[in-house]
Formats: sequence, structure tokens, C-alpha cells
Amino acid sequence: MRDLIVIGAGPAGLGAALQAARAGRDALVLEKERVGGRLNLARAVGNFPWPAAGQTSGAAIVRGLRRQARRSGVRISPEECRWIDRTGRWFIVRTAAAAYRCRAVVVATGVRPLPPAVPLDPAVARLVHYRWNDIPMRRGGRVAVIGAGEVAFDQACSLAERGAAVTVLCRGARPRAYAGLVSLARSLGVRLMLDRPVSRIETSRIPGVTLVTPRGRTRADAVLVAIGGEPSLPALTAAARRMLGHGLYIAGDAAGGRRQAAIAFGDGVDKAMMAAGTIGKDGGAC
Repeated sequence: MRDLIVIGAGPAGLGAALQAARAGRDALVLEKERVGGRLNLARAVGNFPWPAAGQTSGAAIVRGLRRQARRSGVRISPEECRWIDRTGRWFIVRTAAAAYRCRAVVVATGVRPLPPAVPLDPAVARLVHYRWNDIPMRRGGRVAVIGAGEVAFDQACSLAERGAAVTVLCRGARPRAYAGLVSLARSLGVRLMLDRPVSRIETSRIPGVTLVTPRGRTRADAVLVAIGGEPSLPALTAAARRMLGHGLYIAGDAAGGRRQAAIAFGDGVDKAMMAAGTIGKDGGAC
């Protein structure tokens, strides 16, 4: 039994857990993958108020948050939430190994990347990636990045810094990333192609793929897709869904809105404060 269970250990989940620990609540964090989530991929984060002003990598922020979590006594268990139910005054959070009972839940499971809107046969699919560090790196290897936002350009910069020949294909007439990041990408040798909606990705007789657009073809050894994401939520029973906003809270990227680490962290803190109010009304600590 717990006061609070936080599902996901990205910025929102860690923010919620740290706030719960500060309030003296008995909280447990469940994380099925890597602590920090997609923040680990960020080359540079310039608007996070901690650990210091200025730019630092997402991985550095995650390391700092992990240290803070350990000092605060936050417990992180490597488990995947299968589903959430509500029975009586309790939420039931089920994993493969256990069923936890708690008074409140904060779901901070982030987003799953959207796939390209084109068919992918198996030979092509094995060369399509959604995280830059999943791509087998070799100096001079050609990587085509599909996307126009900050995530696309940030990952393009990470690839270019490691010696890849990177081309970013934007669907529209201009990038959606801020101007400074686009300029940095250009300075690193990233090639920018505008008005290039990808209509097909196909294999050829030589290793790699060809991306087909209305304005021509682009060859690449690998493809990185960064066109956004959709909330990645655990299964919620009807009884649990009825408690949304009343003991069950969704925080950070999983709740939609802007995908910024600082916003997600603050939202996690806010949702943990709401959860503390719910726990108090429900009869105090477990």
C-alpha cells in the first residue's frame, strides 16, 4: 500500500515524486525503461531552471534529478504498469510482478513516437529509427531525418557531431524549430530540404533506403523519424477513468501540450500537489 504511485520516471514523474517526498508522502515510482525517458536524448536544454542557468545536456539534467531523488528517498522500481483500476477508496496498479494499492496515482508515461505516414516493408522498417542513439553510427554514414521541429533538429545535431552526414526533410516551407537551433544545425553541416513531404520509403540494390518526395529522391543509410508523438497511457478501467482529476492525474507529455522538460517537471509537481490534497480528503496516509 502507498499514498501515491507515480508511473513513469521522466521529468514529470520525477517532479511528482520529489514533490511527494517533500510533502512526506509514501510514494513509489514505476519505470519500465530508462529513468529520464526521452530527455536523455536531448543534446542541449537551455530553459531548464536547474541545475544551473545556461545550456546543458538532457542526460546531465537526468543525472542531477536522479541524485536529488536518491537524497530525497524516492524509490524507483523497474516495472511496467499493466493497468489501473479503482475499487472502493483505493486505486489498484497492476504490474507483471505485483498489484499495488494506493490512494492516488500520477501517470507520467510520456509519448510514443508517431511512425511515418507511409507503408514500411520489413526491409525498410529495420532502417527506420525514432531515437538518434539507436542508429548504428559510422563516420560519413548518411542519415535522413524526417521532421521540422526542435526534436528533429536537436537529434540531427547530435548525429552530425558524431560524424554522420545528415539531411533534414521538412514537410512544409519552413522549419518549426527555433532559429538558433536551425542555425546550429547548418553550422554542423546538416543539409536542410524544405517542401519535402515523404510519400514513400523504398529499398534499392545497394544497402540503404531511398526517400521519395514530390521534388525528388534522397538516399540514406538510415532514417530517423521525429514528427511528434501521441500519449502513451496504461490501460485504465472505466472505474479508474471516472476518477480522472479526483485522485488519478495525468502529467507532462502524456497530458498533451508543449513537449518541454521544464514544463513537464512543473506539471508533475503540480499534479503531486493535487494528489496530496486528494489523499488528505480521503483519510490521510496509508
